[in-house]
Amino acid sequence: MAGPPALQSFKDFQKATSGGAFRGREELESMDYALSQLQEYGTSMSTIDRLAMLQLAIRACKNWLADKASKLKTKPTTLVQKRATAVTALLNQLSDSYRFESYKGNKAGGRVDQKKGMELKGLAGNYAFEATSQAKGVAHPSASDVLHYAEQKGMGANSKEGYTAAKDAYMSDGNRGGATEQFYYNRSARMRYLLLVQRGKFYTDPTTLADVNGPYAMDEYGNLFAQEVPTDARAFNHSSFCRGKQVVCAGILMVDQGELLDINNMSGHYKPGPNQLANLIRLLIGNGLNLSRTEVMCTMGPGGDANRPSCATHAKVTDCKAADGASGPFMKLVLSKAADFLNNPSGLGLPVVDPKTFKSAAEQQSAFSKARIEYRHIA
Repeated sequence: MAGPPALQSFKDFQKATSGGAFRGREELESMDYALSQLQEYGTSMSTIDRLAMLQLAIRACKNWLADKASKLKTKPTTLVQKRATAVTALLNQLSDSYRFESYKGNKAGGRVDQKKGMELKGLAGNYAFEATSQAKGVAHPSASDVLHYAEQKGMGANSKEGYTAAKDAYMSDGNRGGATEQFYYNRSARMRYLLLVQRGKFYTDPTTLADVNGPYAMDEYGNLFAQEVPTDARAFNHSSFCRGKQVVCAGILMVDQGELLDINNMSGHYKPGPNQLANLIRLLIGNGLNLSRTEVMCTMGPGGDANRPSCATHAKVTDCKAADGASGPFMKLVLSKAADFLNNPSGLGLPVVDPKTFKSAAEQQSAFSKARIEYRHIA
């Protein structure tokens, strides 16, 4: 494992915040104390003690910045501005260190498939070429872009040779209109998006509740990374978080003020099934996350004609297949509360509900509070 993030020394922080003869340093004492302890005893501290000391310093930084917020907006002195810059820099370093210590603690516990009998999920099909290329230090376009391009051009990409030909054609086509490189995080960048479970909720650091609506991936050690899709010229996918390595599950989630409101397994790169999503939920519960308000949507892939009398829109399977020229299968979705999903991740026996039949908002809300199955077209 690479080393921990950089954390400035007590001496450097004193120098960066000095006002001459250490003027007015009483309000920085908590930060001074934490830094001095981490510097002197950090390597010999237990993980719990180190996390506690980091948390103390983070709270001290945030409290100082909150106390000075009004002054910084109105009539900041040179000293206050200087210290605000130094405290903000220290806060970022401390937060990085805290997330790293949490990540390291999970990694020290070993892979979840080995310690809890959980099957991990690797990249599906041709998406694996992204990871093998990146591992060799060769930039690779998003497999999603390559496969979409192959479909548009009528090229077969189901074999290694066919995929390679489609990738080369995509890269050389000046009119492709897409990203040319898959975006993969290194470890230090990935740490910025680690979600921490504390007091039953998600946090981005020990004192900040998480707010995120976007893709997530849980790595093989149980670390959960999530963020809004970044504005980057490169292609961002679920494989971006863990550099194409195996995951417990991947999909989309919504977190509001630390509460996990929605989560699914919609990842084309990994194509996790209900078991992978159930395993992720079990790990989150084991970490102490409160899932009482969590809605789970699990995609099951195509369902057979025998168990889908209709989709959510059409009365007959034949009508559904004919709609928009669709000749392929449907996607089966199980929607339920987290506890109901864990009791029945396959969705067997649940009623099929057509959202278009609701006559009122109250009727819809009542239906949405119960476990159910829907069928939709695969996009």
